[in-house]
Amino acid sequence: MGNDQDQPHIYGTEELLVLQHGDTIVQGDPRSYLKRLEKEHMIRVWKDKASKQAKWFTRYPTQILNQSKQVWKWSVESGNGKAWLYFIFGVCQWLPTNYRMNYFLDTQRKQCNLCLCNSLDTMDHLLQCPALPKSKFY
Repeated sequence: MGNDQDQPHIYGTEELLVLQHGDTIVQGDPRSYLKRLEKEHMIRVWKDKASKQAKWFTRYPTQILNQSKQVWKWSVESGNGKAWLYFIFGVCQWLPTNYRMNYFLDTQRKQCNLCLCNSLDTMDHLLQCPALPKSKFY
């Protein structure tokens, strides 16, 4: 039983199946290959159709994907989807900063209310505002 030469291999019961996509022959589980294709397609569409929202993802794709897994896990474990929504809004630059809330108004209303730098309250400023405590997770 231990020696493969002792056991005859029956080729008649195996199915001949080769999964090919374009020039690529898919080996292993085709679901993981299809999932990767779908992910690449969705990222490409996001970058093409909403370049402003995909700006941070374009700059930091690995960090955002890794962080998204953690935020998703935290949201599921706590049973609260607000952390996930906040993360999505942050990545897409949709958080309600003064700059976004007063986009069509005068510059005075777009400035940060927390610091004395007279900087515009944008997402980039939010991450480096001197009035906010520094994060230890860089």
